Amino acid sequence: MPINGEQKKINVKIPAGIKDGEKIRYSGKGGLGSNGGPAGDLLLIIATRPHAFLDRDGNDLICNTKVDMVTAALGGEVEVNVLDSRFKLKIPAGTQTGRKFKMTGKGVTNRKGETGDLLVKIQVETPTNLTEAQRELLEQFRATL
Repeated sequence: MPINGEQKKINVKIPAGIKDGEKIRYSGKGGLGSNGGPAGDLLLIIATRPHAFLDRDGNDLICNTKVDMVTAALGGEVEVNVLDSRFKLKIPAGTQTGRKFKMTGKGVTNRKGETGDLLVKIQVETPTNLTEAQRELLEQFRATL
């Protein structure tokens, strides 16, 4: 990292639960002070990358989970994988796209020790490329509506 035109290497520890835009101060690791004064502070501003399937809202995590339309209509279970945990979530019959299931205390623990929740957001998938037999079954179903 260049400081006053010089390259310096420092090891930094990024605390678990830190948020985008939070700052970490390292006293005395900055550039030299004016008139021979002590070195200033190094201020790191954290920039986080988006996760492939998780969103963060404060200390809460939002996990988008796909469910096939039959499971959404009839109910069942879906496996949810979040960071280092895996669990089965019961899906009640009639679940719609956008419904959220709250898992208390399964979110991010911030630097103050406060833990958020995990919100599992359901996205019902409509099948594509139906076989002729599947199409016929859905046509029969539509006739009963």
